[in-house]
Amino acid sequence: MKSCAFSEPAESISDGPRRSTPTLPSPPTSLHRSAALLTAVAVDVERFQPSALPDNDQKIDQSIAYMATHLNEPLNVAKLASVANISSSHFFVVFKRRTGQAPIDYFIHLRMARARRLLEETSMSVKDIAATLGYEDPFYFSRLFKAVSRFSPTDYRAQHQLNLRAA
Repeated sequence: MKSCAFSEPAESISDGPRRSTPTLPSPPTSLHRSAALLTAVAVDVERFQPSALPDNDQKIDQSIAYMATHLNEPLNVAKLASVANISSSHFFVVFKRRTGQAPIDYFIHLRMARARRLLEETSMSVKDIAATLGYEDPFYFSRLFKAVSRFSPTDYRAQHQLNLRAA
């Protein structure tokens, strides 16, 4: 039988009793240092509260002002985030933390508040109010108004006029 040049001879393998030697902790490797750094960063991230930063408050205020001046336009989170100059996901989290509502829900409530004012202060038709606020379908607008205000637009206007007469 030929021996392979790469195999060790049988006599070099120790078959004798093994001595136990205490194992010393290995010196920190770059992997250990990286893990420690990641742990420290994770702790800092948990303590980070974006809504506590005045800069984020200002950015949310800017986006709310933008919403209020663009009630007749369709808006989405991406557009509002670009107005605030932050990412969509970060914008959503910061906005909800600050207002308690998702950005689009807040926008719908702004639109419905404007609709209530128009119903109270003008004689515009429901169809015209819907169009003024950017809703192409007045029936959809009416359903949304009722979901937010608990009254249909027509009932809301009638109730408001009754309250004015009673006062």
